[in-house]
Amino acid sequence: MVSSQPKYELVQEVGRGSYGVVYEAVVKSTGARVAVKKIRCHSPENVELALREFWALSSIQSQHPNVIHLEECVLQRDRLAQRMSHGSSSPLYLELVETSLKGEVMFDPCCAYYLWFVMDFCDGGDMNAYLLSRKPSRKTNTSFMLQLGSALAFLHRNQIIHRDLKPDNILISQGRTPAGCPEPTLKVADFGLSKVCSSSGPNAEEPAGVNKCFLSTACGTDFYMAPEVWEGHYTAKADIFALGVIIWAMVERITFVDAETQKELLGSYVQQGTDIVPLGEALLENPKMELLIPARKKSMNSHMKQLIRDMLSANPQERPDAVELELRLVRIACRELDWDTWSQIVGGRCGCGTVIKMSNHHSPTICGNEKLPDGQIKMTSTLVSELSQQGKHRCVGHPHWFLSTTRVLVQSTTRVLVHNRKQTLSDTCEAVPR
Repeated sequence: MVSSQPKYELVQEVGRGSYGVVYEAVVKSTGARVAVKKIRCHSPENVELALREFWALSSIQSQHPNVIHLEECVLQRDRLAQRMSHGSSSPLYLELVETSLKGEVMFDPCCAYYLWFVMDFCDGGDMNAYLLSRKPSRKTNTSFMLQLGSALAFLHRNQIIHRDLKPDNILISQGRTPAGCPEPTLKVADFGLSKVCSSSGPNAEEPAGVNKCFLSTACGTDFYMAPEVWEGHYTAKADIFALGVIIWAMVERITFVDAETQKELLGSYVQQGTDIVPLGEALLENPKMELLIPARKKSMNSHMKQLIRDMLSANPQERPDAVELELRLVRIACRELDWDTWSQIVGGRCGCGTVIKMSNHHSPTICGNEKLPDGQIKMTSTLVSELSQQGKHRCVGHPHWFLSTTRVLVQSTTRVLVHNRKQTLSDTCEAVPR
């Protein structure tokens, strides 16, 4: 359907990148705030980046609270616009696909072509600016680690390799818990370099499948690129490395100044004389190099230290996959934080749940009609057992592998905690006998 009547009213420009401009906008019919990214399709390179982002976001069948959501994509030619869908037979869409594949403009160069992405509006800037403008906070660090681990597990389960994870590409949506506490929500964004891997086999939804998809195009941002990306032969484990760089830098507030923009950025690196070298590049030259972790703190949680080392291993086979990473992050957080801090981190995030049955005399079991990927029930049961053995009568974790809004709540003295009830954490705890 082609229309000349715009559905959105642009309010102000909020960001500008190498291939697009982002605006705050309002939906005329509802008044809702959205972000609109305008991409000019004047070159094959711009078209390819735009289509990669469109294909990645439109391939996701469900939403995740920590992944930017694509509401719709609109293709504009001069003053006419039409909604674009993946696999469309529209001549305008096919011209863009052909342009991307052939590397030359296959549409009328006299016409002005634009792609408009309508997405979540994030009012807190990016992760880099958010963290560096505030004092270090263990609670914030823990919350961000859990959200990032959850988002990456979701993307890899959906066969998406991001390939450009960095703090600048992680947006912040500012909100508050029902108790009025600040609750920043991360949104992984900027999928212009992403790759959607083909799904095949009986376990196509397993994150392990995406780790068998080998890519050869060296792309990303150098300070977050894994050693194998520099070589041009890598899998989704490169995303794990990038997240390791981010988490290490966040925990210790390690920064560097970008030579081109002179902007201070979060990122870990290796110091060689007066030069700073990206970790991936340094590990490519010397795979046996031992990283100094912690680099600035006097001490660091031993489990956190080992996890960062594993994520930054020069050998991608030695890195955890996204599911194991998420589980280990939850374990670390549960060991470190008390119930009150957990409540502040995940309060108000509980959505449709999965029944967890357990007692003091039996192993926990996962129930419900959700179809879980192979291996996840065992992992979750292991986590539940560990929590109960620690003597924490009320513990919270939130691995994402159940559903996009699932949060796992555990109370060792309760047989059935919560099932498919949308409640805040505090409401849930009050409703369950202690």
